[in-house]
Amino acid sequence: MANSGVGQGLVVSFGEMLIDFVPTVSGVSLGEAPGFLKAAGGAPANVAIAISRLGGKAAFVGKLGDDEFGQMLAGILKENNVCAEGINFDKGARTALAFNFKGHVPGYAVKAVDTTGAGYSFVGALLAKIVDDLSIIQDEAKLKEVLKYACACGAITTTQKGAIPALPAPAAVLQLLKTGK
Repeated sequence: MANSGVGQGLVVSFGEMLIDFVPTVSGVSLGEAPGFLKAAGGAPANVAIAISRLGGKAAFVGKLGDDEFGQMLAGILKENNVCAEGINFDKGARTALAFNFKGHVPGYAVKAVDTTGAGYSFVGALLAKIVDDLSIIQDEAKLKEVLKYACACGAITTTQKGAIPALPAPAAVLQLLKTGK
């Protein structure tokens, strides 16, 4: 990467870059969306571009599909002064696409004493359910039920101090889902 800004003060982001497809209308499911806006994304690439736009030196290392989207994403990095020499274009892969939609699942009113573990509890519950039934990510009704479960887990976790000691057992989650208390 000679003469490409590599050196002192360089931040290198490793990972994915993808295309986010964002519905043109907010608050609808993917199936109800009349259209989508394509936008470059992916956490490592987002960070690299943020650093560059703020005057820092950044590079991106990752794999993209050797397709039109992959070339577009590499171009966006270059347009934003991010060193893209670390990109590996894979002829056997397609560039990743992500469809973003917005929805709302209400939370639970609890007496919170410590929010430290709420996010961990939520994510743990969500992942535990998805790994048991991968169809959840394709079924909006199932996903909403799982999100309610995950919200209940997060809410329960805030009612005790600490993260691990506060993580709930299934019986407590089912009780909150059933009674709201």
